[in-house]
Amino acid sequence: MPQRPETPPVTVETPPRPSNRTLAPAYGPVNQWHLISRSEHRRGLDNMQVHGLWGLHIEFSGWYPTRTIEDPDQVADLWNWLVTEACERRQLGIFVSQFNGNAHLSKHGNTKPIKAGSVRRQLERGAAIIRERGNAGGLVWYQPVGETQTDPDRAFERWAHAYMAGWKRVYNGGSRPSRAPAGWEGFAFHPNSTRQEPPAGAICVTDTSGILTELTPAGRDFHHSLFDPARVAAYVRQCARWGLPCHLYGYGHDEYDHGAIRAAGEAYRAVAGQPEAPAPVPVPPGDAAYRWDKWPTVKFSINRTGWPTKTDKGKVLDGLLYVNARKVEWVAQGRDWSTVRNAITRGRYYRPELKPGDIVDVEVVDISGKSRGAGVGRLRWGP
Repeated sequence: MPQRPETPPVTVETPPRPSNRTLAPAYGPVNQWHLISRSEHRRGLDNMQVHGLWGLHIEFSGWYPTRTIEDPDQVADLWNWLVTEACERRQLGIFVSQFNGNAHLSKHGNTKPIKAGSVRRQLERGAAIIRERGNAGGLVWYQPVGETQTDPDRAFERWAHAYMAGWKRVYNGGSRPSRAPAGWEGFAFHPNSTRQEPPAGAICVTDTSGILTELTPAGRDFHHSLFDPARVAAYVRQCARWGLPCHLYGYGHDEYDHGAIRAAGEAYRAVAGQPEAPAPVPVPPGDAAYRWDKWPTVKFSINRTGWPTKTDKGKVLDGLLYVNARKVEWVAQGRDWSTVRNAITRGRYYRPELKPGDIVDVEVVDISGKSRGAGVGRLRWGP
């Protein structure tokens, strides 16, 4: 097929951060982070970095029915990888809450309540996994229990406080503490609404039904919906005026909420007086509406049936096109990157709400799915 001339990769500069980065907003697909593909994690972390967020917020043990508390070792490799990708490669933070005290209640779809005392051994193993990887120079903040309610919760909280000495340890108590107890480096506050002002010094975490409903589009259930970007922007601005960081709690998110990430970063930057995100980079001729961050690392074509193909060790394999880790219908028009654009904009299985500046990962996968990850390229959506 016709090949484009060699073009050097485009470097995307990260916008300047506020002098006190800890006041910048954070976001996380908190309960299903361990089910998200690594390519989608990279995409989300890239967007956080570009838009100036402090970092990622997760529940280490998840929530029923996708919780991992009974076997924390199943997420050990991904946890270690996330610390590398977020903290060491991008200088983003991670707020990790290990156990949710609400787990003993039958609420939010939790049909198998569980108490901290019955999984104490597993909780200690989870804490060991977190500690063994290290806190990345202070970029990992650790909260042993969110929504502390029972004596077993408090017992594990005391144990973990001692065990994680030297880390930034975050206290949440019964959800809305007024301050951090002696010996704790921070405290999280879960407001019931966007109008409830947390105490001075709090980390504002949107982990209540009331505030999540307010931040979700009208008429949508927060259990199954992404955030409303305009509502997120307004609340991030309010938290910034209070002098508090806003951590957006993506309760049911099974992928990153890229609209919320962008809205939060832009809102905080405006209040903090930071420069706008980087200006668009020059685009190659013929690609006026798209900016390619990385040119193809593997050659690809399409056969006469319209399937993409890739060559692996001299053998031509039928493949599938994935965009942001989702399979899309391959549109058999052209033999170059216009084909990818067509697939993104017209694909039967993928109708994204892309905004200027969003990052799109493109990969061709052999039809058996065994060689997933040999990425073809990445673009930054324009104009």
